[in-house]
Amino acid sequence: MVDEAAAKPRTDVMLGVHTLSEFSYCGRAGIISYESKPTDFGTDTGRPENLGYLPNYNLATIEARLVQFLIVFYASAALLALSLMGLVVSSTAKSQGICLLVVVLALAISAYLFAPICTLRRRRREAKGAPPRIPSFDIDSMVPIYWWELCAADYAPKQFEDPFRVSRELKLNGHPWAVLFRGTERIPVLKLNGKSNVVHENHRVRIAGYCHLLEATTGCSSPFGVVLFPNGRAGVAIQYSEEQKHLLMRSYRRAQSVIAGRITQPPSEPSNPNICIECPFGRLRKYLFEQTDVTLDGNPLPPNSVRVGENLRLHTVCGDRFRWNPPALAAEKASKS
Repeated sequence: MVDEAAAKPRTDVMLGVHTLSEFSYCGRAGIISYESKPTDFGTDTGRPENLGYLPNYNLATIEARLVQFLIVFYASAALLALSLMGLVVSSTAKSQGICLLVVVLALAISAYLFAPICTLRRRRREAKGAPPRIPSFDIDSMVPIYWWELCAADYAPKQFEDPFRVSRELKLNGHPWAVLFRGTERIPVLKLNGKSNVVHENHRVRIAGYCHLLEATTGCSSPFGVVLFPNGRAGVAIQYSEEQKHLLMRSYRRAQSVIAGRITQPPSEPSNPNICIECPFGRLRKYLFEQTDVTLDGNPLPPNSVRVGENLRLHTVCGDRFRWNPPALAAEKASKS
């Protein structure tokens, strides 16, 4: 007989979707993320997506910025023409110097805007040329998508400043990178950074968490979520299926269980050292006079440093928190010995 109390998920601590996904990656990474309470930006690195000054994912914004750049570009071209005329007809060295200065300034502005204008025109052409397509999950629960195809199918992107929160079924909060609106549908978007286009289980957990949040807080449906690959508008759509809902609940129960025992029974180190090597919490840091970003219940933990050279000591966030030498630290020490 199944213990109903044990089968229910714990709901005593609020969990961020980003932090929840870390537990599917590694229990120790999940604990560090939970204790540091990072801001969820809807990206896989935990950092906000830097879009720069060139919009890339909204046609209306692209066209608006393109008009702004073109106005300045044509104004600088007109100024260039007038200053060249002034340079020809001016009779004094002072006026010629002013005209020459204006010519240089106008050329610099035009040259600076030329490349961005070409980029925005190309993006506008790609956006307007994409056929509308809605993901179909007849066989697979994950299908390739192209951002502009979704936009052409009337999915309108919107970004939010505040996270979504729900505390009825799960104490969960999260902040997708963007949400696509279409009728009564709300589609969360997770933006990958870096170089990899591989979708892992932690990405699936985040999509499921975001879909759950949107359905619980808006009353709308989230039949799928989108994972956008780095440096482009290609990605995959992941269906919010019963399987994904079960994955979310399993991850949530496991995370709550690990958090409950984090002091008396901390999670063991991962069996696969590649997980640690690729983890930002296992990244090597130079030891600097007892400085650490790691705390436990508000108290700073001293760095668990290792000497790897005559005048060099290194440590990691995970090593500081759990007092061990992660694979990257052990490998660096071995290479120097």
